Amino acid sequence: MSNRSSSFSEARSENDLEFIKMQGCGNNFVVTSDFRTPALPWDRLTIGLMDRNFGIGGDGVMVLRPANSSKYDFEVLMYNPDGSPMGMCGNGIRCVARFAMLNELIPPGREVIHFLVEGRDIACALRDGGNSVMVDMGPPAFEPEAIPVRSDQPVVNEKISLAGQDFTVSCVSMGNPHCVIFVPDVEKVDLLALGPKIENDPFFPKRTNVEFVQVRSPKELVVRVWERGAGATLACGTAACAVIVAASKTGRTDSSATVILPGGSVEVEWDQGRNTVYLTGPAKEVFFGRLRIDSFLNGRTHVN
Repeated sequence: MSNRSSSFSEARSENDLEFIKMQGCGNNFVVTSDFRTPALPWDRLTIGLMDRNFGIGGDGVMVLRPANSSKYDFEVLMYNPDGSPMGMCGNGIRCVARFAMLNELIPPGREVIHFLVEGRDIACALRDGGNSVMVDMGPPAFEPEAIPVRSDQPVVNEKISLAGQDFTVSCVSMGNPHCVIFVPDVEKVDLLALGPKIENDPFFPKRTNVEFVQVRSPKELVVRVWERGAGATLACGTAACAVIVAASKTGRTDSSATVILPGGSVEVEWDQGRNTVYLTGPAKEVFFGRLRIDSFLNGRTHVN
């Protein structure tokens, strides 16, 4: 008992960081805050934290930081499991909003939180006591340089050779790059083989997320996702948004629909009048913990 008590006492030092493991439709993250100056080296920390054998494991790390602007409540840093910047993550930002509520980082009763993510204002509206969050994901972008893709014109419903195969592709950015491919049956797609090849195809200079999409009706789509820097995941919020934008723009669905992912469903609406995309879905905590910072930086792990 004495050894365990000592370990927990040590875990309350300034060298430790509290976190919540959270998930949105099975897309799971380590969510924490870092108000230190300078910030911790999160690219390095993330690699250790995401190791499922020696760390915590997950699809990425979300870090709340001071925004240094009265326009925003917080800045959010997002990292893929390989330590690379994520760009934007719809499922992750919903978890971040719930994290802020659970840790009383926002005033009681506040329903809307403004986050700064990669230079973008991302507004999150808490619903159902914070169990569901609606996110204003901002405008989609089709310009090749904004995604980016190696093309001199927008790629919408274009036939392109990727991974040694010809696909009809639509490319869109939701703060990160997406390659949307419509198929008759998503279950027949060899995602583990095609995903990494398309992610790293030279057509995408900064790699890409990949979505294979089956349209069930104008109001319902089934999607399997290969995420840049993370691999096959149960869900991806920006992917769901990119899919609805691409499907609506090519006349396959309405501008609002349900997106069914392996980990659950989200609702997406592309408000073309305002040119913004709304994503609504769940956010849940899995467990709370404290991590030993120097252990991860030194290649050792210690989690309480």
